[in-house]
Amino acid sequence: MQEFTPDANGNMIARSTALSSDGNQALVRQSINGQSVPLDQTESKTLRETATEKVTEQIVHHYGPGGEILSTDRTVTEEHKRPDGGAFVESTIQHSDLSGGMREVERRATNTSVQGKTSTTDLTISRIGLDGHLAPEEKHKTVKTGDEKVTHEEEEVFKVSTNGSFTPSARNVTDKTVSGEKTTSQTAHYETDYQGRSQLDNLKVTNTAKSSDGRQVTEVNTYGYPPGQSRGDTPLQAIQSQQVIERTPRPDGTVAETLSVRLPSLSDSGRLGPANLISQKVCSGKCDDTKP
Repeated sequence: MQEFTPDANGNMIARSTALSSDGNQALVRQSINGQSVPLDQTESKTLRETATEKVTEQIVHHYGPGGEILSTDRTVTEEHKRPDGGAFVESTIQHSDLSGGMREVERRATNTSVQGKTSTTDLTISRIGLDGHLAPEEKHKTVKTGDEKVTHEEEEVFKVSTNGSFTPSARNVTDKTVSGEKTTSQTAHYETDYQGRSQLDNLKVTNTAKSSDGRQVTEVNTYGYPPGQSRGDTPLQAIQSQQVIERTPRPDGTVAETLSVRLPSLSDSGRLGPANLISQKVCSGKCDDTKP
């Protein structure tokens, strides 16, 4: 994958290149003298796998401008599948310290149960506290119903308070519909205020369409309240931004991806201004998960 960004004159210049192979990815960038120096390198591998258990390891090296390793992240994920379709997944995240050793900084435990067309997922995120010990800081509870065509999902987010108890922090409600090559989803994001009231904060509407030639266009519209307007449950909001992502297969087997953004006009906040090209990528190999 090679990524381009516009310069001051509107010309597209190369910013970074991502190289991908089975389980490994490398992101390199051009230095001032034109040489390629590493930026990030990701190595992924399966340590153990059975019919009901899978253990994977991912190591990410972060490099400095001279090609030296600045830090390393290591994530080990254990997945245990259940007969009902549910699973328990635990991920431990380690970060390198100044001495070069690895220190655990975060742990994520995800428990998913399935009953009919309903799945319930409980996620607990623990992080290192000031005392140097892991402690739960955040919890997510997600209930998803439906099938491959129509789904409804509600996520509640709880964060630990000063007294150690978990209190509601946010809520996300997502409805998704798949019809042929078109997918539409709408996510309403609610924030909990200091009085414990859940109020609608923003709305995101995503439409994705794929044509017969493989071209895929995704449009993401985000809506929010105008400055000074009180928040409520009404979905009547002002548009804040529009992102358009186009992925087009090329004859050589690569995929070209462009990202453009439209923001509200300075003269009329209710109208979107012209589209601004943010980036252009050319992907090859297994580069879907590569960082930009």
